[in-house]
Amino acid sequence: MKMLFSSLYLDNNAVNFLVNSLVVFFVFSLTFFSFVSFSASIDVQHLPSNAIGEYFVTYPEEGERLAITDIQALLLKQKGQYYAEPHLNFGLWSKPIWLVTNLKNSKKTPLVKRLTLGTSWIDEFDIYLVKNGEVFEQYQLGDQYPYHQREIDSRYFSLDLTVPDGESQLIIRVASPDPLALPIYLQNISTQQKVFSKEAYRYGFVYGSIIALMLYNLLLGLSLKSKDNLYYSIYMLSFLLLNFSYSGHGYQLLWSESTEIQKWGNPVFMLLFSFAGLSFARNFLNLASTLPHINKWLTPIIFSVTSALVLGIALNKHAFVIFLAFMGMFIFTLTMMTLSIVAYLHKIKAAEYFLLATLMGVGGALTTCSTVWGIIEYSPYAYMAIDFGMIAEATFLSLALANKFNQAEEDKLMAQKMANLDPLTDLCNRRAFYDIAPQYFKQYRQQQVPLSIIMFDLDNFKSINDIYGHKVGDEVLKLVSDVLNKQARKEDFVARWGGEEFIALLPKTDLQTATSIAERYKLAINSLVITEDNIGISASIGVATSDAQSENVDQLISLADDKLYQAKAQGKNCVAF
Repeated sequence: MKMLFSSLYLDNNAVNFLVNSLVVFFVFSLTFFSFVSFSASIDVQHLPSNAIGEYFVTYPEEGERLAITDIQALLLKQKGQYYAEPHLNFGLWSKPIWLVTNLKNSKKTPLVKRLTLGTSWIDEFDIYLVKNGEVFEQYQLGDQYPYHQREIDSRYFSLDLTVPDGESQLIIRVASPDPLALPIYLQNISTQQKVFSKEAYRYGFVYGSIIALMLYNLLLGLSLKSKDNLYYSIYMLSFLLLNFSYSGHGYQLLWSESTEIQKWGNPVFMLLFSFAGLSFARNFLNLASTLPHINKWLTPIIFSVTSALVLGIALNKHAFVIFLAFMGMFIFTLTMMTLSIVAYLHKIKAAEYFLLATLMGVGGALTTCSTVWGIIEYSPYAYMAIDFGMIAEATFLSLALANKFNQAEEDKLMAQKMANLDPLTDLCNRRAFYDIAPQYFKQYRQQQVPLSIIMFDLDNFKSINDIYGHKVGDEVLKLVSDVLNKQARKEDFVARWGGEEFIALLPKTDLQTATSIAERYKLAINSLVITEDNIGISASIGVATSDAQSENVDQLISLADDKLYQAKAQGKNCVAF
C-alpha cells in the first residue's frame, strides 16, 4: 500500500499517515457497524416474519450464574457477541446463554406481541423486559415446570409480551443440557397462530401416516402371526413416542403434570426407537442365520446401553443420559446402514427395499440431528426432516414386508408343488393323487356319476434296468409319462404311482369308455421304442369303475389293481376290466 501512495509522489511521512488513517478507519468501521447491528432495534409495529436471532447479542455464562445486573453491566462494556443468523443454535452441551436485543414501540400506548421459543425441550427459558434500566416484566418458562403453569396452551414456550412505548430491552436466559436450538419468534398473535396452524396440519399428516401404517401392520401381524409385521408395528410406535416427546405434543397432551417424564422422555424414547429398529432389522433380515457374526453383538450392545441409561437416570445424570442417547442414535444409524448394505450385497430377500428405507430414514435423522446440533442452519423443514424421512422409510419398509411375504408365499406354493410332483417324470405323485381323488369320489357319491380308475404296470421293466442300466430305465419312464400326458383328456388326472406303475383317474367315465381309453393308452405305449437299443415297451393295464359297492377311493384302486394282475396273468400287454 505504501508503494501505491509513493507512486503518487507523496513523502514517507504522508504515506505513513494515510496508511495508519485507513487502518484506524477500517477498525472503527467494523466496530461501528457491529455496534449498529447490535443496537439495531426490533420495531414491534413492523415485526420480521422470520426468527429474530440476528437481532440478539449473546453472552455465554462461563462460571456461576449471572444476574440481570451483570448482563446490564456487560452491555455497557459492549462485550457481547453479535449473532448473524435468524435461527440461534448453540449445539449440544452448550453453556447457558444470555440474549439481548432492543425493542422499539413508536406508539404512545403499549403493544401486546407473542414471544415463542420454537423448541420444546429447554429446561430454563427466562425472559426479562427492561425499560430505563429497570425490570418491569419477568417470566420463567421451561420444561422443568408443570405444563399447567404455562400462560398459553402451546407445545412450545410462548407468552404474550406487553411492550411499553418507546425504547426497551428484551433480555433472555436459556439453559439446558439438551441441544440449544433456539428459533425465537416475536410476532403478532394472529400471525403466529396461522403459522402454527400450518404446522399442525404437517404433524397431522405425519402422525396419521405413521399410525395408519402401524395399525395396518399390527393387524397383519396378529392375523398372519407374522413377527416381521409385529416388530414393524413396535418400531413405528417407538417413533411416535419419540416424535411426541421432542415435538412437545407429549407434554401438552399425555404427561402434562409429570416433569420427570418430560425430563427423561427424549433420551429414553431415542434409545427405545433405536432398539426397536435394531430388533426389527434383526428379525426381518434373519440375522441369526444370514449374518450371525453381526447378530451376536446386538444383544450385548443393547443390554450395555440400557444398563447405562438406567444407571444415569438413577444417579440423576441428565447430561450423561443425553450424551448416551445421541451416541445410541449414532450407533443405531451406523448399524442400520451397515446391515442394509451387507444384506443387499448378500442378496437377502427384500434387502433392496430395506436399503432404500434405511437411506430415507437415516437421511432424515441425520438432517434433523445436524440441525439440532447446529451443524447446518436451522429451518423448519430441516428440523422436521426426520418425520418426512420416517414416512418414506415406513412406506419402503411396508413394501419390503409385502415383498418378503409374497416371496414366502411363492416359495411355499413352489414347495407344495414340488412335494406333489415326481421329480423324474414331472407327473403328479401318489400324494397329489390322494389329495384330489377323494373330491371326485365324493362327487360320484353325491351326483351318482361314474368314476373310473386305470392302473398301468410296465412289462419286464426290471429286466430293462438290469440289462441296459438305470439310465435307460429312467428314459423309458419319461417316455411313458409323456405319452400318458398326451393321451389323457383335459379332465383326466394322471400320476406316477411308484416304481414302474402309473395311475389315471377318469371323472364321469363309465367302464366301457374307460376300457376304450385304456386300449388307446396301450397302443400309444406299444409305439414307443428306445432307438439306440431297439427296446420295445408294453404295459399291463387294469380298469375299474365305481358302483354301489364302492365305499371309498382305496376300494376302487384296489379293484383296478386286481384287474392289473389279471392282465399280467393273461400274458401281459393287455387290458383287463
